[in-house]
Amino acid sequence: TLGPSFDEIIMTPEKPTLRQGITVDASLDDATEVSEVLFYILQGGQKDFKASTMSTDDLRNFAFASQPEDVTLNGIAFFMSASDIRGNVAYSDTLSPPVKFIEGSLQTTQPTSAYGDGLPKKLWRLVSVPARLKEPGVENTLADDFGGQSQSTKWRIFERVESGQSNGTSQWKKPEEFSVGKGYWLIQAVKNNAFFSTGPGETITLKGYNLTLAPGWNMISSPYTFPMTTNLDATAFYGPLTYGKETESWSEETTMLPF
Repeated sequence: TLGPSFDEIIMTPEKPTLRQGITVDASLDDATEVSEVLFYILQGGQKDFKASTMSTDDLRNFAFASQPEDVTLNGIAFFMSASDIRGNVAYSDTLSPPVKFIEGSLQTTQPTSAYGDGLPKKLWRLVSVPARLKEPGVENTLADDFGGQSQSTKWRIFERVESGQSNGTSQWKKPEEFSVGKGYWLIQAVKNNAFFSTGPGETITLKGYNLTLAPGWNMISSPYTFPMTTNLDATAFYGPLTYGKETESWSEETTMLPF
């Protein structure tokens, strides 16, 4: 016997804004009668989905409205399960829309940030931006918080460029834009324990993000605003490593922190 099928799923809005509730409407078909539809929702960084019963007036069209606090910078994901009176169960695809945020929302002062206590003065640190920015220009992003345009007396930033030489020699250049999943060397001489924030943008879907790694060393970062545990094949990868966590030295980590 055929079980329930999801004919149509409509999410409003398609790209929610930070702290904005979303509404999901689902239309189902079944050879007999749908008895219940459950809505499972997850915030980024959580381990388990939270289940709620979807409302309906006709056992064909079902609805769910999230709370504004469900939609955070950590991102959101959800799916649905439907059961009928014969006990058949069907599942929808998992959806994870990006969450839009305004200028100043994303900043290194977040509780889980690698630099929650600020960036030290006159010391090199590895940094990143855990989101896709609407205007990803490096100068525009950092100038306001670090006293103006990049210069040796204020701040400098570099990205690694493959040299193409067999000895693994690296070359460095100033990046024009921040890229998701990429790490950069930054030093600032403006103040002790400096912070920075970004312009508007959107979070990365919780369905995953692909990083392309070149042979040898890569400067990578987490694309998410919550701590992410790595699960790498130790026979093929070494790391990830971070610099300056407790001393001016490298340390191997199992958790990647935002920024």
